[in-house]
Amino acid sequence: LLKRPIPSFLQVYSQAASNKDMILQWNLFSLPELESFDTMMTKLYRDENFVRVQLFENYRALLTLILESKKRYNRVHSDEDEDDSVITTTAL
Repeated sequence: LLKRPIPSFLQVYSQAASNKDMILQWNLFSLPELESFDTMMTKLYRDENFVRVQLFENYRALLTLILESKKRYNRVHSDEDEDDSVITTTAL
């Protein structure tokens, strides 16, 4: 578990394009700091992926709801069409 807050430069770095990797001078940090940053980056990416999965899950749930609604609508109107044809046939 992370006890230290994630530095803002690391949050910005995690969102930057990979061609910007060389801007930070990683050699100026100690090994424990680098290990800590690695843990923080892993947490940032894990959190970002969790949010992404939640968004897709919400989207999928909405699509499922719409699909079920359309199926129910088609079933009701299909039954009404069958009822109309039975009434028309018996009326002749």
